[in-house]
Amino acid sequence: MQSPKLISPSDNTNEDKNYDGNNQPGTLVYVLIGVILCLVLIIAALVFLPTSPKHSEKKHLQELNYNKELLLPTIISNNKLSEKKQLVPTKKLNEKIEIDWMLKKIDAENNKMQVWSKEDYDQALVFEVQAVEYDEKKEYGQSKEKYSEAIKKIDDTLLRKEEIFQGLLKGATGYLNKDKLDKAKNEFKKAESINEENKVIMRGLERINNRGEILQLYNQAIEEDEKGNLVNSIEYLNKALLVEPEYIKLQNKLNQITEKKDKIDFNDAVSQTLKAIESGHINTAKKQLSNAKKINPNDPIIIELETQINDKYKIKKIENLQLKAIINESNEQWSRAENNYESILKIDSNTSFAIVGKERTKYYSHLNRLLDAFIEKPQRLQNNQVFIKSKKSLKYVQFEINQKALIKKNKIPKLIKKITLAKNIIDAYSTLIDITIRSDNETQIMIYQVAKFGQFNEKKIQLRPGRYTIVGSKEGYRDFRNTINITTNDSKRFINVICKEKI
Repeated sequence: MQSPKLISPSDNTNEDKNYDGNNQPGTLVYVLIGVILCLVLIIAALVFLPTSPKHSEKKHLQELNYNKELLLPTIISNNKLSEKKQLVPTKKLNEKIEIDWMLKKIDAENNKMQVWSKEDYDQALVFEVQAVEYDEKKEYGQSKEKYSEAIKKIDDTLLRKEEIFQGLLKGATGYLNKDKLDKAKNEFKKAESINEENKVIMRGLERINNRGEILQLYNQAIEEDEKGNLVNSIEYLNKALLVEPEYIKLQNKLNQITEKKDKIDFNDAVSQTLKAIESGHINTAKKQLSNAKKINPNDPIIIELETQINDKYKIKKIENLQLKAIINESNEQWSRAENNYESILKIDSNTSFAIVGKERTKYYSHLNRLLDAFIEKPQRLQNNQVFIKSKKSLKYVQFEINQKALIKKNKIPKLIKKITLAKNIIDAYSTLIDITIRSDNETQIMIYQVAKFGQFNEKKIQLRPGRYTIVGSKEGYRDFRNTINITTNDSKRFINVICKEKI
């Protein structure tokens, strides 16, 4: 079978005439050129055409069959063609996952993953290197698998971004509290790459910057503590806490020194309380005990000291009241003395001298009140009933003083003098003065606090010394009213009572 001729587009009639079928070298050249062109076309189609494997295979077969019929029926075997079809399409599929990886890598870098999760980011890069190595070995399946692992590593890490962020904050704060400032700063910076405006991060970095000043104050506090200047030590620690109140080390040291100072102050207050109790300075003892109670109110010694102070206070109070009662009795201020003894009995109802003293002063208070009732208002004796009652009171007081005196007479000069005055008043009011009242037998006459006498022409009565108001009334006339003073110097009095002024 003869090989078909290759007809050039530029062939013409003259060339046909010169053609010699026995020209073998020219024929072989044309055949080789055709084979090379076919191979180039096949490779280009496999590399550049975006076709599916099945479609690409079909197209290549068509081209090969065509060239096989025309040019080279025995050059390329079906086995070699099959090997090329298996390698080239797999490489094409890896191109897509390589693009996905590059996009994912850009996403990670935009999220600054290489800062806040460098270990995970580096692991993803290791997968990338391994994928490239497999790709260079034309082991495309393993290459694709490594790219997939790299993408998954990035995705998983980005999903845990908030969890990692919180972990960084917690770790940074822990390092800061342990004074590992470099590690704390490193962790805060990692977290800052996720959220630059987070207040915890900003405060943490600020605390790190202030730590030098804080440690200086802390060291000064330690020095003052060693010198025994606890107040100064506490002052330095409080200054430091104003700058960094979150610093646990400062607060723990402040608690330790404050507890130390409180213990010293408590013992001092207790000691001062005991001294004040022993010396009888009860108010000072109360004040010192109050200071101790503020420091440690539940200490058993507080209750004991309170009991001692209360006992001392009672004794002191009773002594003061007893002294006041004695003074009041000596001044014959019986009611005041009685009140003093009552106050003592309220403190301790079993105080014997107060029981006796209360009865004694109550007795003398009663005697004085009987006399004072008419001594202070002698005019009340104008009334006969009041006079009789007052006279009986005087006799009763005289009898009690003479027969049942609880105190010697020379100890009660005021009462003795009061008895004499009362007797004089009674004697004065015992004198009756003759009074003659004249009227017109039409006027109603009465004397206040004495009696109503009615109408008469003349009436004789007897009145005790004093001030009296006489009133006369008559229908159609203005009332008659007159006030008279009757003294012991009066032997008799004449009084006219007539209503003369018509209304």
